[in-house]
Amino acid sequence: MPIDQTITSFIYKFPVNELIHQLKYNQKIIIAKQLGLELASTVLKVSASLPDCLVPVPLYKRRFLLRGFNQALEIARVVGGELLLPVDAGLMTRARNTLAQFALNPKERMRNLRGAFKLTSPPNYNFVAIIDDVITTGSTVNEMATLLKTAGVKRVEAWACARAES
Repeated sequence: MPIDQTITSFIYKFPVNELIHQLKYNQKIIIAKQLGLELASTVLKVSASLPDCLVPVPLYKRRFLLRGFNQALEIARVVGGELLLPVDAGLMTRARNTLAQFALNPKERMRNLRGAFKLTSPPNYNFVAIIDDVITTGSTVNEMATLLKTAGVKRVEAWACARAES
């Protein structure tokens, strides 16, 4: 497993699912602040050590332009500010447009994300935390973590505001 630890603040159910929906699809960016504060608080309670940097899950260019912002980056900025950690939003890009993950089953999600991310430069970090709004199957963060570890990062954690119920 490429992810060394996963930290989440909530289960993805009401009212958290509605808050995340409002953030992503109704441009309620202020919600990212509260979610980020909760995530930072959770990390401080359960983490033994902090990473060298935070890497938000990147959006494909067209999706970013349509939405106007990247919710993972907005959350990462809050978490980074609270924990005094740098946010490296340029380390990875989404190299191709992928289908929306929520509509796919676990096998389709893995196939959909294969090769979807690219590093823009070799990472100069030993420990990175990937930031996302929701972790469902873990396909997105696992794909990113595999790329980071192949490039020499020793420890990769996934931090998200919510996780799907198992």
